[in-house]
Order: sequence, then structure tokens, then C-alpha cells
Amino acid sequence: MTRHDMLVDTLRQVAPGTALREGLDSIVRARKGALVVVSDPGDADAIAGDSTKESGISTGGLNERLMEGGFRLDAPFHPSALYELSKMDGAIVIDEAVEHILAANVQLVPTMVFQSAETGIRHRTAERVARQTGALVIAVSERRNVVTVYRGPLRYVLHDLGYLLVKATQAVSSLMQYDNLLASELSALALQEWQGQARAGLVAHILRRASVLARMQDDLAVMVAEMGREGRMVEWQMADVQDELGEVAAVWRDYCPPGTPLPDDQVTKSLAIWGERIGIAPWDPDHVVEPRGFRFLTRLAGLSPNRADHALRVVSGGFRAVCRADVSELSQPSGLSRFEEARIVAARRIMEARARSRSAEVEHPESP
Repeated sequence: MTRHDMLVDTLRQVAPGTALREGLDSIVRARKGALVVVSDPGDADAIAGDSTKESGISTGGLNERLMEGGFRLDAPFHPSALYELSKMDGAIVIDEAVEHILAANVQLVPTMVFQSAETGIRHRTAERVARQTGALVIAVSERRNVVTVYRGPLRYVLHDLGYLLVKATQAVSSLMQYDNLLASELSALALQEWQGQARAGLVAHILRRASVLARMQDDLAVMVAEMGREGRMVEWQMADVQDELGEVAAVWRDYCPPGTPLPDDQVTKSLAIWGERIGIAPWDPDHVVEPRGFRFLTRLAGLSPNRADHALRVVSGGFRAVCRADVSELSQPSGLSRFEEARIVAARRIMEARARSRSAEVEHPESP
């Protein structure tokens, strides 16, 4: 699980609409502090042996060796019970399903091997326990009314719902603008490819814009997870972006070195770097590039990725052969069905119509 996936999964556990969040909100409104551990009891011997590994994180869960004093319970979980138990000084332990309260008023004694930059005792203990056990640990600050969640190496401060709604609205607006621009550029690239005039500059620009769009989507996914049920509308709007990002993955398959995965590193602003990634060095944005035809077959003709890969392997000539050859010549070596042949023919007609329409616009521009 990546760090981003772990953060999203953690925030969903404490999002508005969950019973756990309801109890935490009651604690915050009452201006009380709390230390809550969400973990099933693990094997004590296994955890004791794993806690000093180089990774610094154990995933066995909480165990009796980290717990001193307090009361061992097996009470059903209720938000009101969490609030009442927070009036005691010690930690509250809840099972991972958030169905039972296992212990209350517990003193946690994590090993000092794990460093913490926190200044408060409650938050320092929370961070060390999270690093040692890999469990979800929640610290509620009594003075600042702030909820901080820890899980393994993660540390995240929950935001006010009103703040999140404003930020998410702004982010969705930017996301939609980027998505519309990307869709327009993908359409322009398809036309250039059909006319044999695809430019490296446009390909690199699409890949760069898609990397920004993917990062924006990741940031929004964190906001949606933190908003819980209040973020459903934002989540529905985000789903529309997936289609363009899927098409960008097909663009990468068309131009990248064979077998190279689409980079998921930090957003790269330089077009030259993206140009080098598709094999254009020294960088020349006007360099004419030839696609393999994967995007045409999967996105326009609707073939499955496996069928498209098979067709491109058995037919020599790449995009030109796929788009210009007689369908019967294409289907015989690749074993395409009649339905797949018809879809390729339909995709060709669509691109020919677009090319004619574009030519007419250039020859007869509309008068102002």
C-alpha cells in the first residue's frame, strides 16, 4: 500500500458520518482531550521481536506489553461511550472494526527507539505507538481542539468541514478546466496522427498536463476521504476525469519505449524531460512522431488492450498499416472478429470526417 493509499484509507475511518468521528466530535465540542488507539490485540512475542526492525514499524497491532493499568473491557462501541471514557486520563483502545471498546484509562508505554518531534505527552505517545504497531492512533488536543491522526509513519491533522468544502470546490473547478483542456489536446493529437503530422511538442504537453491532473486528483481524493459522506458530489465529479487519464495512458503506450511504465513521480514541468522520455533527444517540439496505433484501436475502435496488442504485433507497419490497410488484410493475420472489423471501419470514418471538417474550417473560416 502506497503512502497516499494509506492516508486515504485512514481518513475514511475517521470521516464525518462514521461512528468514530461522531465520538471524536463530541470530545472536541466538550473541549476535552483524548488518546484513542484503533487496533486488534496482536501477538505480544511477535511484536516485541519486530518492533526494532530497520523499517521502524510493526504491523502486528497493539498488545499487552504496551499497555499498563486501566480497565480491560469488551463493551459495544457507541459514540457517547467514547466521549464518556475520554473524561479519564488514559488511552482508549477500540477494535479495528470499531464495534467494541477493548480497554480504557490505559497508560501506553511505547519503546523509546522511535523518535518523535511532538511536544505534548499525548501526541508524542500517539506517534510512537503508531510507529511501533502500525495501528491507527488518534490524539485530541484539549487546549487547541485539534484532532491529529497517526498511522505508521503518517501524521495528519484533520481540517474543519467548512474549510474542506471551500478548498474542494476550488480544486474541482481547476480540475474541470484542466480536464477540458486535456480533452481538447487529445482530440487535436488524434487528428494530427491521422494526418501523419503528430508533433512531439503536443505529445509532451499532453503527458505533462496529465501528470498535473493526476496529482490534483490525488489531492482531491484526500479531501474527499476526509469529508466522508459530504464529499460524494466531489467524488462523482472526479470520476469524469478518469476517462481522459485512461486515454493518456494509451498515448504513453503509443510513444514510449516498449515496456516502459508511465512515470508516477513528482510533476515534471519541463517539456524537454517528457520529450526525452518518449525518445526525442535533443529536444525538438516540431519533430514529427509516429504512434504505434494502440490508442486508435483501444479508445476509438473499442478493442480490448489484449486484442489491440495482438493486432499490433502481427501487423507490420504500425499505425499506418492499422489505419490505412484493408480491413480484411488486417483481420486475417490478427484474427479479428467481424464485430471488431466493423468498429475499426467506423473509427476510420469518424477520423476521416473530422479531418474533412478541419480542412473546411481552415479553407473557409467564419467571418467575424
